[in-house]
Amino acid sequence: MKTITNTIKSEVCQRNAIWILAFILVILGVAYAYMVNQAVLNVVARENLEIKISELSSEVSKMEAKYIEMANQIDLNLAYQLGFEEAPAKKYVSRKSNEGSFSLNGRE
Repeated sequence: MKTITNTIKSEVCQRNAIWILAFILVILGVAYAYMVNQAVLNVVARENLEIKISELSSEVSKMEAKYIEMANQIDLNLAYQLGFEEAPAKKYVSRKSNEGSFSLNGRE
């Protein structure tokens, strides 16, 4: 009687173990498929971003060339045409030394 009961319990445990292992295998298969899918999507997204970076880099280069061209057109004659005038003689401001001043931090 004990051997039959033990045999039945053993078979039930084996069936449960097989179902659990099958369930784990399915879960791992789904997880693997999901991760492969995400890897492919990330590669495609990276390629698209590299194309966009290349386009933006080209646009920046064109803008830099245009800036240099425009900067080279600025000269003194253009400034006079726009109403700018020569600055009068330069005047400098100087500060007298404060030898008799008092300082709390002792540096002066």
